[in-house]
Amino acid sequence: MIRDHGWAIQGVFATETSDQRWDFAYTVGLMERGCTAELVMTGIPMNTAAVILNEIAAAIVNSGEKIPPAEYPLPGGYVLKAVAFTPRQGSDIHLGVARAYYDRPDVPVVQYVWPDKEHRYPWDDGWDPELLQPYGIHA
Repeated sequence: MIRDHGWAIQGVFATETSDQRWDFAYTVGLMERGCTAELVMTGIPMNTAAVILNEIAAAIVNSGEKIPPAEYPLPGGYVLKAVAFTPRQGSDIHLGVARAYYDRPDVPVVQYVWPDKEHRYPWDDGWDPELLQPYGIHA
């Protein structure tokens, strides 16, 4: 997949028998193409995250940019906001496939955080705490 397309999307799913509390998806292979980080999204269905992450990855690769954009527009006037960090081993955002692929314990990521229907983000007053979207060092 990575050899043919330049990157892959890896899904991580919460199950009744795992310690994982929420689903997330991330890219593997973008750093090999010169990008400064892999991309991640949490708290939305895998298929939706895969479509969005593929769009952002393609935009980065096709533009020749190496740094993921700070914001990414979505239909309806919504904007994803980028949060850059390196997940620590043992954190809820565990990038096992990426760590194995790069053979390194630390893989930097840019997480694209989505707004609620009122265009608020998890760090804004009024964000609905029922919308599960851990982000950055809070994950």
